[in-house]
Amino acid sequence: MPDILPGFTHDRGTQRYKDLSSGHSVGRQAINELLTAQVQSAESRLGALSTSFHEGKIAPSVWVEQMRTEVRRLAVQQIALAKGGFSQIDNRDFSKADTLLRDVHVRITITAQDTIDGKVSLPQLLNRVSGYIGETRRLYWQTWLENARASSFDNVLIAKRTLGSSEHCEDCLAYYQLGYVLIEDAVAPGSQCQCGPRCQCDLVVQEVPRNEVEQWLGTK
Repeated sequence: MPDILPGFTHDRGTQRYKDLSSGHSVGRQAINELLTAQVQSAESRLGALSTSFHEGKIAPSVWVEQMRTEVRRLAVQQIALAKGGFSQIDNRDFSKADTLLRDVHVRITITAQDTIDGKVSLPQLLNRVSGYIGETRRLYWQTWLENARASSFDNVLIAKRTLGSSEHCEDCLAYYQLGYVLIEDAVAPGSQCQCGPRCQCDLVVQEVPRNEVEQWLGTK
C-alpha cells in the first residue's frame, strides 16, 4: 500500500511530518488543509454519484456498494494521515474503522431505500452523504488526539478550537471560548457536539515549554 504522503516521513516524537528532501517539518495547518481537501474531494465524487442515483441513472445496489467502498477507503486514509502512514495502522485501528463503518453502512442502506421510496429530495440525499463523509473526518481527529496523548514530548501540547465556515452549534462555540487547553482536555471536532459529523471546526495545536503553560491556557 503506498504511503499516505510520498516523500515525507513521520516523527512519532513530535507527531509531525518531515520533508525527506529538506528535512523540514510540515506545519500542522498544512496537514489540516490536506484533511479538508480529502473530504472535499470525496464530497465531490460521492455527490456526483448520488445525483446520478437520485436521477435513476445507476442502480441502488451500485450506489450502496460504491458508497460503502469509498467511505471505508476514506476512513482508513484518515487514520493513516493521523498516525503517520499506512504502515502505522494496526488491528486496533482497523477495528475502530470497522465499528464506525458498520453503523454508516446500515445508514447507507436505509438511505438507498428512502431514495427509492421518494422520501428524500436530492439536497436531503447530499446532506446525508456529507454526514457519512464527516464521520471519517471525526475519526481523523479522534485518532490524532489519541496518538498525541500517548506520545512523549519534551514540552507540553496544548490545543484550541477554531470555528469552521458553517453555522456553529452551542457546544462548538463553548469549546472555542475555552481558548487553549491541555491536549488531554481537547475535544475532537465532530465529537460531543450537536454538529456531529457535519462539524467543520479544527484544532490548532501548540507545543510550549512547561514553564509557559499557564500563560497559554485560556488564551485564544
